[in-house]
Amino acid sequence: MFNEIKPITLRDQVVEEIRRAIFEGRLKPGDHIREQDLTQHLGVSRTPIREAFIILERDGLLVNYPNRGCFVRNFDEQDIREIFTMRAALENLAAELIIDKLTDEDFAHLRKLIEQQRLAIEQDDRTHLGLLDLSFHLYLVERAHNSRLTRAWQAISAQYVAAISYRASAYPDYDEHQALTDHEQILKAYMSRDLNRVMKVNHEINERVAHQCLQGLLIQKQARTEEVNTR
Repeated sequence: MFNEIKPITLRDQVVEEIRRAIFEGRLKPGDHIREQDLTQHLGVSRTPIREAFIILERDGLLVNYPNRGCFVRNFDEQDIREIFTMRAALENLAAELIIDKLTDEDFAHLRKLIEQQRLAIEQDDRTHLGLLDLSFHLYLVERAHNSRLTRAWQAISAQYVAAISYRASAYPDYDEHQALTDHEQILKAYMSRDLNRVMKVNHEINERVAHQCLQGLLIQKQARTEEVNTR
């Protein structure tokens, strides 16, 4: 009847706040994150902040430079290719484990998430839209009941969220309805119980988004080069 209440440490709360800031675009690749600012904004001591930095650095979201401080990680071309290749591989592993196990109730839940995404687009609620996007994929991964798979997917998806920010440079007017089309294709593939079809769709989606992010990264690099040359 009730879900178990899990204790959340200050460290975990700080981790989630920083993840959310990256996810919502309030923190972008290359941004400097200062301990003093976080202690003031979050009302916590430096200890849970430093512990959170260690976790986020381990997850590939932050990088700590001696005598400079902690920064949101900048990704290069190889990073982006690896992130999307790994994400597709993990989601395809989940598909292998659940392709014959999903029920009509599961399909109904996935449809509901798609409809909630449609509503978020209509309301121009990009934060909620992004959360629903992740929820769709996480639901499928968690249905595999494999804790290591779930942890690996969550870690790579955190990097995915940071990497996706590059896409805006190449596609400032990106049509968010594409996510609906993608999810509908994934759902139809699962409902057909066709593992090869699911894997093909996952691969194509991740390849396309990786290409879009790489285009955005190239535009940002060219802009920085031009800025340096005009000084």
